[in-house]
Amino acid sequence: MPTIDEVEELIENTIQTFIDLDGNEYSKEQADGAIKMGKLKGVRFTGLNGNSIFIPAAGYCGASLRNWFGTYCKLWSSSLLDSNDGGARNLYFSCGGIVYDGSYFRYCGLPIRGVE
Repeated sequence: MPTIDEVEELIENTIQTFIDLDGNEYSKEQADGAIKMGKLKGVRFTGLNGNSIFIPAAGYCGASLRNWFGTYCKLWSSSLLDSNDGGARNLYFSCGGIVYDGSYFRYCGLPIRGVE
C-alpha cells in the first residue's frame, strides 16, 4: 500500500480528471456541481511524464455501514496516525472535485490499491 508521502505526491504532482458514469471528463473545478451524487466513476491521476493511474469511486464503509460508491472514495495508505486513536491516513476524493489526504478509523472498510 502507498505511504502517505506517496499519496501526497500523487495529489500534488498530478492533474486530476474526474470521470462520471457516462464517460464525461471534468477538471477539479468543473466537477463541483457537474457530477451528481452517486454518478462518479472515479478519478484519473496523470503525472507530468504522461503516466496515469485510475482510482474508482469505490466508496467506503464507515461506522454506519453505508457504502458511498459513486460519490466518494477513501483509499488506505500504509501510514498510521501518530496518535493512539486507531486511525490511519488515506487518499480522499469526492464527486464535488475535492482531493486531499485525510485520516480515518482502521476498523472501517476502505479500499486498497497496491503499489510497486
